[in-house]
Amino acid sequence: MSNTALLAYAIFVGGMAVSCTADAAEVQSLVAEGSDGVAAIIHLEQGNCLGDARRAEFVQPGQPNIPGCWKVVGPGVVQMVFLDGDVLTLPRERFQPAKVM
Repeated sequence: MSNTALLAYAIFVGGMAVSCTADAAEVQSLVAEGSDGVAAIIHLEQGNCLGDARRAEFVQPGQPNIPGCWKVVGPGVVQMVFLDGDVLTLPRERFQPAKVM
């Protein structure tokens, strides 16, 4: 496993998933919620992303989800690139375990 993949896994089971009441190994998605129901979701699965990147999606109420990919680009920094061309960079502290529906 590459260093980036190890960092990605560490984000999921380490810094971001600590507050989750479920077992950290069960966390598969994290969400950073914004205003008005907007959210960026990052997933542990690779999906259609290449290399060390993992699947992401941007969610807006009343709009189709925009798929994309994410990876760790620095200490505690997650960068997402979406298929509409938008790029979003957020600190890991913004992410929380996604609620399972």
